[in-house]
Amino acid sequence: MVVPCAPSACRATLYGEGGRAPRYPRVPRENGSATVRGDGDRPRRFAARPEPHPGALESGTAGGGRGDPGRNDAGRGPDTTGERTMDVQRRIDDTRRTVAVDGEGDAATVTIAHDYATGVGDLWDACTDAGRLSRWFAPVSGDLRPGGAYRVEGNASGRVLACDPPKSFHVSWEFEGARSDVHVTLTPLPAEDGRERTRFELAHTSPLGAFWDEYGPGAGGVGWDLSVLGLTLHLETGSDVPLELTGWGTSAEALAFMERSGRAWEAAHLAAGADPEAVRACAERTIAAYTRAPDEASGEASGQG
Repeated sequence: MVVPCAPSACRATLYGEGGRAPRYPRVPRENGSATVRGDGDRPRRFAARPEPHPGALESGTAGGGRGDPGRNDAGRGPDTTGERTMDVQRRIDDTRRTVAVDGEGDAATVTIAHDYATGVGDLWDACTDAGRLSRWFAPVSGDLRPGGAYRVEGNASGRVLACDPPKSFHVSWEFEGARSDVHVTLTPLPAEDGRERTRFELAHTSPLGAFWDEYGPGAGGVGWDLSVLGLTLHLETGSDVPLELTGWGTSAEALAFMERSGRAWEAAHLAAGADPEAVRACAERTIAAYTRAPDEASGEASGQG
């Protein structure tokens, strides 16, 4: 059953008011799961050093999401046997990122856009059908209609504020008392080689504060990149398990993806006119929060290693 509207929301971060730490996902390992922990007003860090892992399958196909050319024998998700690996830089380059601060300096909007070789109906279904959301993002429950309340399992909650199928929806994104807003817009594009194409655009507007000053747009932006990657693999390969549950999230390939995502958000922050020195410092702290174990970060802070 297709629900009228549901949030396509980030599993990785939520900007907080007054420097509140964001929520990061649990990071799975093949032999269990690593945990993440809070560290004062700093983002939660991955508590275990990821082991090298071959990575997710690049199927070379696009669109549809139901032909399943990239599923493994169990039909569970991206192939991680190592026969083929992800072109990380291509995945980063295929996505567009912008950063904007409002005229009053009270809020910032990070926007991420990606074009898919599928029709607007299929993309809308992937972003609003509860069954499909659980295959690439997370279980979402609640009254997924305008005015209704929703909850992302293990993460945030909010309300569906507006919905215009199959074009757009607007939801509040609430975590630990902090409130921000997410707008998703789907735009049909001219067909290529007989294939329908649709642009996915997500804009996340959050209040500014000490947390933004320390980490900038990348803290949320890297998380959105990971969500867009999960949606991309779902549509291209038919994968039916979110990336964080496949073991990929602890791979060397995942670390490379998060670091390059952080650099891409650094470039978007610079393009928005922010101070270059501050931008660089924000990017370094964000990348460290996503990719380094707590003991490594502590060692660097004390001048060790």
